[in-house]
Amino acid sequence: MLLQRRLPLVGLFALVVFSTVARPSALLTFTLLAAAGAISRAPSRRT
Repeated sequence: MLLQRRLPLVGLFALVVFSTVARPSALLTFTLLAAAGAISRAPSRRT
């Protein structure tokens, strides 16, 4: 349960780091953010 709540946080952090590394890829980052949001909601339903 704790890991599930920490997963989205880790994903968000990774996204921020990735966004900083790939600053010109703003569009890619936005897509990744949307995907991360969908993935973050997926496990919530499987529980």
